[in-house]
Amino acid sequence: MLKEQMSNEETTTSIKRHIYPYNVLLAMNNMDLSNIDLTLIGFFNSLPTYQITKEMRFHFPNKNNIHFNKRRIRPKAVISDDPVLVKKLRSCLSKISPQNMTSMTKQINEILGAQNYDWKDVSEHFYVSAIDNIFLADIFVKLMIELDKTNSDLIHHMHHLIKDQVYKPRVFENTLSEDGVSKAKRYQISNSLLITDIFVQKKYSSKYILSLLDYWLSSITPDNLISLEILIKIMPKLVDLDMPTELIEKLKSVSQDKAYPTRLRLLLNLPKRL
Repeated sequence: MLKEQMSNEETTTSIKRHIYPYNVLLAMNNMDLSNIDLTLIGFFNSLPTYQITKEMRFHFPNKNNIHFNKRRIRPKAVISDDPVLVKKLRSCLSKISPQNMTSMTKQINEILGAQNYDWKDVSEHFYVSAIDNIFLADIFVKLMIELDKTNSDLIHHMHHLIKDQVYKPRVFENTLSEDGVSKAKRYQISNSLLITDIFVQKKYSSKYILSLLDYWLSSITPDNLISLEILIKIMPKLVDLDMPTELIEKLKSVSQDKAYPTRLRLLLNLPKRL
């Protein structure tokens, strides 16, 4: 009986797994990201069985944007950590025009192809540049279509940012150059213009645009006129959209409701659709 118990204890000891805390794992690396790949491969190869499990993901949180893969662990570069590179990327995005579209797209592709980037981080820079230069929305949409051929993950996250801004508008703090409320409103209106230009380029379906129109119409109140201003901005670009009778009636109802400012109701009628 004693021998059997000792045998069981030995078996238990042999398969016991050691869970290292994150700080111990981090101590095995240095600040040079180029070494993280080799160091972590060596670390995980020293485990009895190399399998990425939920347990390991829990004990080794993704604080350094490490992409876990059974064959390879690839560190993802965060473009925001390099001010020079961010400045170069923002410069390309702000200079883009119909005349230099090809050359600027090539430069941006060269920047993005130099590292294994965290696309969520990169897409934020693209999105902010598009919002800050919304008068070039059609150019940015064409750039997105070109970059989708080489960096589809970037455009995938870009679309998520655009969608999130509709249903979960960003909130900003006051700054010396712009107060938070005005900036939040600017982001919402500019985002809607970006969506409209994407639709004009046939990258969003009519069904999706109609669902957004219905959402904006439903969210208009006398105390919240942002959605009404959004409709005023985008309706002239949607003159060819085949709208159902129900939506047309909702638009008429808002345009005739004296609870809203006369100027806004007049502007809503300008596209001559109602």
